[in-house]
This record gives sequence, C-alpha cells and structure tokens, in this order.
Amino acid sequence: MKYSDYLGIKKGFQASINLEYDLNKIEKIKSYIPTEQSVKILGEFLSSFYYSNEPQNRATVLVGPYGRGKSHLLLILTALTSLDIASADEKENQDGLFVLNEVCNKISNIDKEVGALAKTIVDSQIRTLPVIVNSNSTDINQAFMLAIRDALYRANLQELLPSTYFDSALAIIEKWRTSFPEAYKALQIELKKTKSNIEDLCIGLKQFDRISYELFCSIYPNITAGTEFNPLTNMDVVKMYIAIANALQEQTPYCGINIIFDEFSKFLEANLDKSKMLNFKIIQDMAEAATRSSKTQIHFTCVTHKDILDYSSSDSFKTVEGRFKKIRFVASSEQSYELIANAIIKNHNFSTFSKENIESFQHAINCYSTVGVFHELSDEAYKNKIVYGCFPLAPLSAYALLHISEIVGQNERTLFTFLSQNEDYTLSSFTETERDTFEFITVDYIYNYFEDLFKKEIFNNKVHSFWAKTYAAIKKATNEEQIRILKAIAIINIISDDKLKPIPVHIKACLMMNDNSFKKAVSGLLKNHIISQRETLEYVLLTDNGVNVNTAIENYIKRKSIKFKCCDILEQNYSLGFAIPREYNDKFSMFRYFKKIYMEATTFIELKNAKQLLLEYPCDGLIINILDYDNSKRKAVLEKIETFQETPNIVICISKLPFASYNLLKRAVVISQLKEENKSDSEYLHELEVFEEDNKNRIRTVIDDLFNASSKQSEFYNCNGKIEIINNMSLSKELSEICGQLYHLTPVINNEMVNKRILNSQNMKGRDFVVAWILENSDKNEIPTISGYGPEVSIFNSMFKRTGLYKSANVSDHGITSVLNIIKRFITSCEKKRVNFSGLYQTLSAPPYGIRNGLIPLFLAYVLRQYKSNVVLYFKDKEVELSSSVLNSLNENPENYYLLIETGTQEKEQYLEALEKLFKPYSDINDSSVNKTYSVIKSMQNWIRSLPEFTKKCKKHFVEGKYVDLDKQTLIIRAELLKFEINARELLFQTFVSGIGCNNYSESIKSIQSAKGTLDSHLIVCKKELGLKLTELFDSGYQGSLSNAAITWYKKLPEYTKSHMFDSDSNLLLSIVKDVNSYNDDALIDDLINAFTSIQLADWNDSVFENFITSISESIQRIAEYKESSNESNKCKLSIQLSEDIHEKTFTADAISPLGKTALSNLRSVFDEYNDALEPDEQLAILVKLIEEIIH
Repeated sequence: MKYSDYLGIKKGFQASINLEYDLNKIEKIKSYIPTEQSVKILGEFLSSFYYSNEPQNRATVLVGPYGRGKSHLLLILTALTSLDIASADEKENQDGLFVLNEVCNKISNIDKEVGALAKTIVDSQIRTLPVIVNSNSTDINQAFMLAIRDALYRANLQELLPSTYFDSALAIIEKWRTSFPEAYKALQIELKKTKSNIEDLCIGLKQFDRISYELFCSIYPNITAGTEFNPLTNMDVVKMYIAIANALQEQTPYCGINIIFDEFSKFLEANLDKSKMLNFKIIQDMAEAATRSSKTQIHFTCVTHKDILDYSSSDSFKTVEGRFKKIRFVASSEQSYELIANAIIKNHNFSTFSKENIESFQHAINCYSTVGVFHELSDEAYKNKIVYGCFPLAPLSAYALLHISEIVGQNERTLFTFLSQNEDYTLSSFTETERDTFEFITVDYIYNYFEDLFKKEIFNNKVHSFWAKTYAAIKKATNEEQIRILKAIAIINIISDDKLKPIPVHIKACLMMNDNSFKKAVSGLLKNHIISQRETLEYVLLTDNGVNVNTAIENYIKRKSIKFKCCDILEQNYSLGFAIPREYNDKFSMFRYFKKIYMEATTFIELKNAKQLLLEYPCDGLIINILDYDNSKRKAVLEKIETFQETPNIVICISKLPFASYNLLKRAVVISQLKEENKSDSEYLHELEVFEEDNKNRIRTVIDDLFNASSKQSEFYNCNGKIEIINNMSLSKELSEICGQLYHLTPVINNEMVNKRILNSQNMKGRDFVVAWILENSDKNEIPTISGYGPEVSIFNSMFKRTGLYKSANVSDHGITSVLNIIKRFITSCEKKRVNFSGLYQTLSAPPYGIRNGLIPLFLAYVLRQYKSNVVLYFKDKEVELSSSVLNSLNENPENYYLLIETGTQEKEQYLEALEKLFKPYSDINDSSVNKTYSVIKSMQNWIRSLPEFTKKCKKHFVEGKYVDLDKQTLIIRAELLKFEINARELLFQTFVSGIGCNNYSESIKSIQSAKGTLDSHLIVCKKELGLKLTELFDSGYQGSLSNAAITWYKKLPEYTKSHMFDSDSNLLLSIVKDVNSYNDDALIDDLINAFTSIQLADWNDSVFENFITSISESIQRIAEYKESSNESNKCKLSIQLSEDIHEKTFTADAISPLGKTALSNLRSVFDEYNDALEPDEQLAILVKLIEEIIH
C-alpha cells in the first residue's frame, strides 16, 4: 500500500515567498493567510509607518525559523505601503488597491485594531519605496547600491539615482571609445594582461562590482601617464540612501524607503572574519539613519533565523545587535503542530485506515505519558492534532521536525520543504513508497533529510560535532536498528531539550520501537563499544579503541598507591564558587563575595591565625565546608570557630553526616592521571571524559547533600554562634548582615568599572586619565568635569560628581569622609621619615572600610593634590614624580613605594585645620572648594563680608576707652580678605605669616584670631563707648546709665531754657531727651544717631563717629550757656495753643539774613497769589501749622 492513497499535501502549500521575485505579485499577496502572531507583528511594523512626525525605532531585526512565513509577512507590509502606486498602468494600480482592501479585511478578522491601522495607511497614502537587499554579494556596498538601483528602476524613478564612481569610470571608458581611440586601445591591451576585456569590465562596473572598479583604477595610471583616477563623487552608501529618501519625499508620492535585507543570516555567516568589520559599519550606520528618520521615513528590516549573537559574540556583532529592535516570529507549539496537520490533508479513506490500525495509533497516543515535550497540550489536542493530524509523522518526529528546522534550517531544507517537495526523505517520498506494514515517519528519517545540513553546519560546532560522531558510529553499526538508534541519539542531542533525553524510554518513543528490538540493538552497540550508558541512563556515543574504561580505572586503583588531598580534588571537581551578600551589595553599590572552600576538620582545628587565612584568599569572607570523616571532631571545630572573634566573616558549614565518599575522589584522581597518560589518544580521552563527568555528578550529589544551604544536613556557624540558614536566600541575607557590621564605612561608589580589585586595561586607562585630571587641576576651586563618553567620564562622574567630591570634601557619605581622613593622617605622618604605603593599603582594604584596590588611586590623588608641591615619592630608594602612572604602579605593589612630606607640612596642615575651625560658622556647604586652602579662604571671605560697613572701613577702634588707630596686622588681614581676586595659597602661607610680621604659623593664627576678635567686637564696643561718652557729656563723672543721666540733665534745665528756641541740633536734643520715658540706653543711642546723622551705626565711618560726638557736645554746651536776660531788645516770646496744649517759646529775633529775606519774600508771594482764594483765618491756620512743625 501507499500512504498517498489516504493523504496528500494541501494545494498551494508548496508556494514559498522570495521577496526579490514576488514583490507586488497579486497572487502571492492574495494567498496571505493571517495568523494572530503575524498580524501582531504586522501591527508593530505599521505603527512605525503611521507615526511619522517624530523619530521612530525603524531599525528592526526579524528573527524566526526558516519557512515560518517571515518573507510573506514582509511581502504584505511592502504591498500595504506601495502596491497601488507600483505600476505605470493605472488599472493595475486600481486592482492593487482592491487587493489591499481585501487584505485589510482579512487582517481585521484576526485583529480589528491592526486592520483599522492597515486601512488607515492604505487610505492616507503612506507609501514607501520597497528596497530588497540581496545577501548574495560579498561586498555590502555593492549589495545596497544594486538594491536601490533596482528599486528605482522598478518604480521608473531612475533619474533619482545619484552618480557614483562606477558611473564615472564607465563615462571615462565611453569617452575614450568615442574621442580618444588610442587610450581606448591602451585599455584593451592593459585588460588583456589581466585576462579580461572591456565588455566584462563594463558589466562589472554596471553591477557596482568593486573588483572591476579596482581593476580600472590600477590600469588608469598606465593609460594617463601616471595620473590616478580620483572621482570627486561622494560614495557614502548610507548618505546616498538618505539623499534618495529625501528626493522621494519631495518629488514623488513616496514618503521614504523601506529597506528589507532578506537572508541577513547569510550576510552574518559570511562576515565572521574580523577583516570585514567595514561591512558591519555600514549596517550600523544604516540602522542609525533609520532610527533617526521622522517625516522622511527610512525603514530597515533585517531577516534572520537566529539571534545575531548566536552567530558570533564578538564586539562587532554585539554593536550591530544593539542598533536594532528585535521582533521574534515564533509560533506556539500547538500552532506549529496545527500548521503541519493542516498541510497534510487526509482523504475519505483515512478514517477506515486509522480504524484498521487503531493499535498502532494507540501506541503513539501512549507516548504522551512517557515524554514530557507534549505536556503543555491537552490530551485531546495531542491525540487529534499530533497523533492523527500530523500522521504519518510519529509524534516525536513532528516535534523533531519543528526544532531541527529552527536549529539548522536553510532555504533548501526547512519544515516546509520537507512537507511539500518531492525528493529523498521528504513526506512525499515516504507516502509514495510501497509498504507492506503500518509505519510512522520516525526521527531517524528526519535525520536523513537534514543530514547534509548537519554536515555543513560549520557555524554551529555542536551540531557538526554530533553529526561527526554519529557518522563515525554508524560506520561500525552492524544492522539497521542500531543505525536508527544512533540517529535518534543524534537528533535528541542536537535538539538539547531537558524534556527529551537519550534514555531508553525516549529513544524507543522516537523510533516507535518495541522493547525486544531495542534491547537487542542496544546490546550490540554496547558490546561493540559504540555507545556507553551513564548512571543517568543516558546513552553517549563512543569510539572504539578496544579498552574498557571502567575496568582500566579499577585495575589502576588496585595496581598503584593513590595519594591525594581530598580538598584539592573536591575543588577541582566541584568548586562551590561564591556566596553573594546581595542586600549589602545593593546598598553599597559594590560586589562583595564569600569564597566557598573545603578544609579538613583537623586542618581547621590547627589554624593559628584566622586573619592570615583571609589573606590567602582575595575575597571578603570565607565559607569553609568542613570535611569530618567520622564526625569525631565536630565539638573541637565548633570550639575553634568561637575563637575567631575578630573575623565574623569566616563562616563554617559542618554537616551532620560524615564525609564518606573517599573512593569517588580516588576515581577522580585516577581518571585525571589516565587522561594525562593517554592524551595522544583522542578516542580514549573522549571515553575517559564521559566517565569523568559521571563521577563529577556523583561527587556533586554528595557535596550538595552535605553542604548545600538548602540541605537538612548542613549547619552554619561563625564566631558569634550558629547561623540559621534554610536556603541560599537566607544565607545571602545573613552574609549581608555580617558585611553590614564589618564593612560599615565602605564608601558608596557606584561604578563596577573601578570598584573592583583588578581592572581590565581599558578601565585602568580610564582611571589613570581621571587620576591625572585630578592632579592637573589641583589648584582649582572646583575640579572641572570631564566631557565625552569614554570610561573616564563614567569613572569621574560616579567617583567625584555624584558624591559631590568635585566641589567639596565635605560630603554626606560618612565612609568617604572617613577614608579621606585616614589618608590625610597617613600623609601627615610622613613628614619626618619615609613611610611605606603597604600599611595604608592594608588599613583601607580591611574592615571597616574594605575598599577595592581599583578605587584607592582615585582617593590618593584626591588627597595628595593638596600636598602636591610638598610630596616626595620613592620607588624603593629612587625618587619618582607624582603621576597617574606612578599611582597605578603603586597600586600593584604598595610595599615598594614610600612617601615623604617636606618639613612643615604637618604644621601647615594644623594651621589650615585651626583656621578651618576658627571660621567654620562661615563655611558654605553649597559652594565650598575641593581644595582646603581655597575652602578656608572662602570661609574667611564670607566672614569679612558679613561684617558691618563701619567695621570694614574703620581705621580706629576703642582700646580701654581710647579711640586709637587699628593695628597694622588687622588692617592688612582685613584689606586682603576684602579683595575681589585672591591668590589663596600665597595669602595664607606668605602674606598672613611673614607679610604681617609673624615668624611661624602659630603666631599667624594668634594674629588672625586677634584681628577677628577686634573686628567682630568693633560695633559692639563702639556703641558701648558712645554710651559712656554721651553719659559723660550729660553728667560728667556720673557712673550710671545714659538714660538716667539724660533725664537728670533735662530736669535740671531752667524752664526758660526748655522753652527757648535754639538751633536745629539743640532743639532735636531737647526734644529727644524730653521724651525719654524708659531706661533703655540702646534705644536712646539709636534715637540720637538717627536724629543727628540719619545713618545707622553699622554704616558709619570714623569721621561720622567723631562728628556725632562733637554735635551732641556742642548742643549740650549751647543749651547750658543760655541765660535769659530782660534787657534783650531782640527777645521775642511766642505763646500758642495747639489742640489743648499751650506752648510758649522764647527766641531771639536777630536781623534776618539774606537767605531768610528770600524765604520771607517767597512766603509773601505765595499768600499774595492765593489771597483771593484763602480767607484770613485759613492763612493764619497755615502759619500756625508751620510754627507747630518748627516748635516740634
């Protein structure tokens, strides 16, 4: 019988899409059957066409297995955005529009939103020119140029194609042909030497072939007397595409271009060589142009069947991958099986056929429970869609077909070609073969179909390796059943799914093989040493060398005395790695870790120095797995850990069970020695590796049971006692607690490039740049930021900018402040003798700081810049210059470097600290300097500027009641600090020392303190002295308050004196003193100052002070000297009632001065002017008002 009598392939299923040839073909577009996933992806693409007012991410890599419909999807995309204007025939365009509306309706049936978006794009005339890039060209430039040329010719827009240097070369050849026959003939001769001709050369140039162009360039000088061919035409292909897109947008119905790089996989495979990096640069630039495009649209889609990094993880591949948005075109497994089932059409005879073979189908149904790859499907879906739907494929053959197609599929071999084409090992070949019994297509048949691809899969070493081993094994197999098993093992290994293993039950399900046949075939394979079975029951392929490995191992153990250290063997075979304190690391933005090691109980008990143990392992803590062979030393181990009081970061893990797997370790040693002795025998080595892996797995099981954090047998302790650990998460949390207590002063520097022990060359270069930058800008108030994008920018920003160190050393991070102080103390300790750096490094690396070596040069540079002129560095006994390279070398070997600070540096530091403390209230946290010298000067300037103007200008002050000149030191200090531009270092260390007559910093401090005290108290002292002088003026010799003296003085005045009109100052004095009704001396002084000077005391100067005292004194004297005389001819008396009070004033009516006469004349004029308007009584009222103001 033939299975073709019961089933066939769905009509039209054979049709595959080639974008280059099928573009704008109506029948291909109409055959599109939308699925949920294809419509969803189409929606993503269409959105980038619709939203055009701002840049979109229009660079996309479409990833999906071969034969899944990626090309058909992109064909629909190009149709929706170009079909109705693709032809010069209007009727064809109208037909195209009709088809597009049909496609939109199909899409709407799956997803109304995407359907509406597609319809909107069609109706709104958003059109782009489709450009299909072919990967067949080895020159990417040529591929892009050919693609745009073909696209423009296809759209009858060839006039938009700019000139290229290929065109220039063709134009020269044509010019020689028509106008310079001798040159044309010379070209023919030169080409003949290279076994070429003009016709082939011109064809190559028209195809943008670079080899042809280079040939023309090499020949050109021979024809033109040495002149080189150098056309000025710009040939940047990306710029060309941008220019064409702009021209399309401005001159045509198109708003841009839609570039599709079909078969991008082939391009990646062809460009693994580093010499072809220029090709990647073009891809990157084109992707960036697409991403930047907005209204003038550039879309760039690359189609590949695997992730870009699956081809290579080199930097160039990573860079290219980073430029693209990734869209995956994968279907669910159920959809994929449904696709196969829909392709295989069962006719009316199949129902009878399936009933006749119900037992065979039931056997296939039973595979569901033996293999886990179908468990996501329901029983019903598995039965109908896979067992019956995918028949004649066995269930695992359908599974294998899907996965192998994804792993190694190529255009010539895919899921679809298997189902649709008529060649060896296809579905058609199977169904057209006469057979006597019921059979499934099993996985060995799938192997046969894809074997050629396995053989040439050079970009997937794993696949090729499995094929090579299988090929070698098959040659030694003795029957067909054995070969089928070997092929099944190969398919299982290539798929590498944890749910499908090369174990007996799975292999039998793959081959639909019964137990007897399987046992017989496997027995032969094992006997002939073609395969081996591991402890996990998995079969592995071997190569025959006539040696039984297991026997060889046992004989070796019996024959030789095997000596080894258990801990070393465990470390080699099952290194436990590290435990991470994640909470701590997140909080402090760094990576601390605890190394897990093995140690025998006896060794641990005999440890003398816990800290020395930590020095042997470059890590932040240790977790020691204790090997106790009989649990007899458990008590001694726990007593020992209690003695490690200074090292809580040493944690032990001790098991409740003894370590009883010595023989496994012995086997590991023997296998390793056998490998060394037989390293020239590759086949034997392979078998030894299989046994070695099995032995490692057994050791791993034992170790996990004894020491894993989740094991019920493991217990953890440190010096503080037992630590309750139930799993790795709780272990991490406890380690974070330990680190938080131990390393609480770790500076928070969030930069993994330098916050580590060992830096790579690039990051070290970046750090050295920052160190040099810090040292170069040591004299700046604020360290300038570094611009750009290199590692040095990231390092500077995280170390100095984000922490605030670039502005000031006074930062909020207590850890940073503590570290800076440690380094300062170290530096000042180096004044009298050279000191080695190793002690500083040990301090900084140890608790509570625990700084990584990568950061220390940055901290050193930051502090040393303050002492740059005083630093003397030594490498052993040789003096070296302070530089970034020296600090880098110092970081590697601190024990070889010494520091000496010139004499006086410590005194200078103390001097600065004293000034910093003296003027601390005036420091500006928001505007302080990274340089302490500048910071101190800034605080001093803030102080001087906060003083009253009188204090900033005065030249005299009171000393014990005497108004004397300010001392020279105070005048210099004040004058220098009030300057706008200051040389801070010169001012502090020269002017304020020798410049004011001091012999040392101690004397300078005293002088500055004295000056500060004098100026700070100046205003207070002035006011106090004012009070004393005024009191003396009012009542000489009186020791009481000013207010009392003034009141008493006024009371003693005769009434005629009180009522007499004096000069303005005397009248003011009488008026103020008359109204004194309290004993607030400050208020009285303020009233007098305001009345006599109209200037606040803080704004006075020395002359105002003296004039004020003189004015008060003279007024008191005039008042005191006044005597009433009845014989005065010019004496006048004024009595006037104002409100309810009667005021009487006497005054002397002396002859009116010329100025007074003018004033009188003006008054008369005013009254004359208003005479008719003002009644006499109103005129008198005006005069009374004036008198009232004069009196008061």
